[in-house]
Amino acid sequence: MINGELVIDSFAGGGGASTGIELATGVSVDIAINHDPEAIRMHKTNHPNTKHYCESIWDVDPVKVCEGYPVALAWFSPDCFERGTLILTETGYKPIEEITEGEYVLTHKMRWRKVTATLQSQRDEIIIKGYGHPGIVCSTGHPFYTKTRREVWNNKKRNYDHTYSEAKWKRAKELNDMDYWGAPVKCEEIPIPQMEKPNGKTVVLPIDERLLWLAGRYVGDGWSRLTTTRAEVVITCGKKDIEYLKTKLDMWKRTGKRCRDGELSWAFRNVRTGGQFTCNSRSLVKWLRNEFGHLANKKKIPAWLLGAPIELKNAFMDGYISSDGHISGTIVEATTISKKLAYGLRTLAVTMGYSAMVYFVESNGRIIEGREVNTKPIYKIKWREEIDSKHKQTFTEDDILWSPIRETTETGKTETFYNISVDEDESYIAEGIIVHNCKHFSKAKGGKPKDKSIRGLAWVALRWAAKVRPRVIMLENVEEFKTWGPLNRGHRPIKAKQGVTFRKFVSQLQDLGYQVEYQELVAADYGVPTMRKRFFLIARCDGQRIIWPEPTHAPADSQEVAAGLRKPYVGAYTQIDFTIPCPSIFDTAEEIKEKYGIKAVRPLAPKTMERIARGLRKFVIDNPEPFIVEPGSVRVPYIMCNNENNVGASLERPLPTITTGNRNFVVAPTLIQYHSETSKDEVRGQGIEEPIMTVDASNRYGLVASFLSKFYKSGTGQDVREPLHTVTCSPGHFGEVRAYLIKYYGQGTGQDINEPLDTVTAQDRFGLVTIQGTDYQIVDIGLRMLEPKELYGCQGFPDDYIIDRDYTWKTYPRSEQVKRCGNAVCPPIPAALVKANLPELCREERKPNLRISEEQTGQLRFA
Repeated sequence: MINGELVIDSFAGGGGASTGIELATGVSVDIAINHDPEAIRMHKTNHPNTKHYCESIWDVDPVKVCEGYPVALAWFSPDCFERGTLILTETGYKPIEEITEGEYVLTHKMRWRKVTATLQSQRDEIIIKGYGHPGIVCSTGHPFYTKTRREVWNNKKRNYDHTYSEAKWKRAKELNDMDYWGAPVKCEEIPIPQMEKPNGKTVVLPIDERLLWLAGRYVGDGWSRLTTTRAEVVITCGKKDIEYLKTKLDMWKRTGKRCRDGELSWAFRNVRTGGQFTCNSRSLVKWLRNEFGHLANKKKIPAWLLGAPIELKNAFMDGYISSDGHISGTIVEATTISKKLAYGLRTLAVTMGYSAMVYFVESNGRIIEGREVNTKPIYKIKWREEIDSKHKQTFTEDDILWSPIRETTETGKTETFYNISVDEDESYIAEGIIVHNCKHFSKAKGGKPKDKSIRGLAWVALRWAAKVRPRVIMLENVEEFKTWGPLNRGHRPIKAKQGVTFRKFVSQLQDLGYQVEYQELVAADYGVPTMRKRFFLIARCDGQRIIWPEPTHAPADSQEVAAGLRKPYVGAYTQIDFTIPCPSIFDTAEEIKEKYGIKAVRPLAPKTMERIARGLRKFVIDNPEPFIVEPGSVRVPYIMCNNENNVGASLERPLPTITTGNRNFVVAPTLIQYHSETSKDEVRGQGIEEPIMTVDASNRYGLVASFLSKFYKSGTGQDVREPLHTVTCSPGHFGEVRAYLIKYYGQGTGQDINEPLDTVTAQDRFGLVTIQGTDYQIVDIGLRMLEPKELYGCQGFPDDYIIDRDYTWKTYPRSEQVKRCGNAVCPPIPAALVKANLPELCREERKPNLRISEEQTGQLRFA
């Protein structure tokens, strides 16, 4: 608190606004609010003196939070299903907030399609419950795949006949008890993963009905132990099941002293409550854990089982019911504490032809052996093997099980909801129900449907203005915020009414006594090595003038720089660590793993190679002044982004470089934007002398390094425009690179480097680079992704900002680091805004974060 006033940040991402405010004032913000626990973790690590609220900004009472203290500054940065909603992916059900681009989900057409974007926004909440379904919490505008029941009077029968409409998409708040929602009855088949041998001694089992029965039993009452020396599967049972299990588990009889492939040896011992069977098999333990999960609350159904032959499904279900379920007449019932498993079992039962139901039972204290024990919530899955047609409430049509919606409840709350965009079909399965993507308003989405509630968070600023009246309010959003307006029935903006809602928002702030101004600011203008452009609004009610800070930087070739009025833009190269190696794009995945012990996706996709080629041409071969990183050597790397999903997994892990051993290298980095659309011959990138383009929540930037070998006019009499007869450099990639470059620059399509090279003319000089009068030939090309630390540097975060560990010294996931960075405000901008408008708060210098590193001895070193 400064001068007895509070500073409050409703932040997004990694806390860029809080960091910028601290850069200006030297003091941490007093209160920080974010609904995401991962965001709070990072914020609390870097701002330990701040009071944190991990909840929706709408649930925070401004009056209660401020405790009567005046507010000097309130900052708002906005961030459609609720967190934790399970989506059916190729690996089974998974929380929607954990889904990443490139994963596959099941669509309403019963096929697997790629996720092309992950989205989140603030929207009005609704709860929808249906027959046999405990309910889905989502936004009021989210579309569901539905049929509507119609009742037609039959004069002959003297009653009503029921018919159903064609399937259509219907928004959540429009649903009623005449509607039926759909669940997939079948899905596209996925290959069943086979067991792998971690070492030459481990035995493997065939994927058959016996193994699926064991998998079902393991999911029900089994567990496993896996260490460097032990790998055991453990199946427990009550006393009455001991003999039954002895017979069933003897399905893989051992014929010798040691088990061979297709054999298992089970040991048994009595325990207090029954029996325990164990077997040693590292391959079996790993297969069960990978496919069906580990620990009771994390068990799951793999997606491949949903499309497997019915014999395997029956075997699994028999094994599971024998442990965690029971059959009473025609009724089958099972219980679990795993939400993933509950919905996986329901979906599996539906694909087996059953109308399965899920019930949720809240946890209650139980008395076990005289002690009160807290139990976890339980999910019950139930279905009838045979249903009387007179009592049947569901029906199957077009490979979809349709069941009636029972109840819809609008809660009146505004919450953060998550959504995904899916290739082609734009649909997915949420907790067993077919839903459609509900896209929101963002420049990256082009002219596609928008959501009416996406700017909902902006209204919260009015709530704070009315209740605690901050002297200054600052709000950051995308550039299109000022076009905020009503949508038509197709969820598209009405052009004639663009900006209507935004003007209403500004007007209401003015009615509360605030002076309001807004501008678009480019981070590079304030010394940040990124071209990120954002909308900023300032409102103040203290009678002081709103001041917009003058830019301090400009393009190097601008008049302002020439006149000495501004500094040149800060290049992205200032944040790139050129000592991190990049593996050759010509090495296979096996070679990279052998050399560096890391995974890499190879071969690269054709479009990726095309982008690399176009970048090389613009920033290396045709560049009269390539960027020299290391004097005395000639290495020319550049940064590119790739939108091919077959390399998407590599975007979140470092890829070490192959060094050529040649001493004549230079590095010239370039940037290629991942998600912008380009024409066939347009280069998607930029030089690293320029600020990096906008960093978003996904790591889409890759550093490409082309290594140049000095080109000598030797005594062979060979013209430099012709291909070299002999390659003298050590890597052995010279011919490959030349073949690759000739084909891509000549045809734009590329060819396999193992195929004969197309005709090479004497005029062809592709791959030849002249630097300061010396000719060089490209001999290798390396590729790696930018590290999170580099991305944070390009966003303008201080070098001491902690992103890899939290305040408990727990590792912070790499994917979360990148996500926090893309969503964050560039700190130098709020720093400049606060210095210009609230100079009375800027009294101290920011104290750097304490740096802690772990030495090889295990001791912690502080700096």
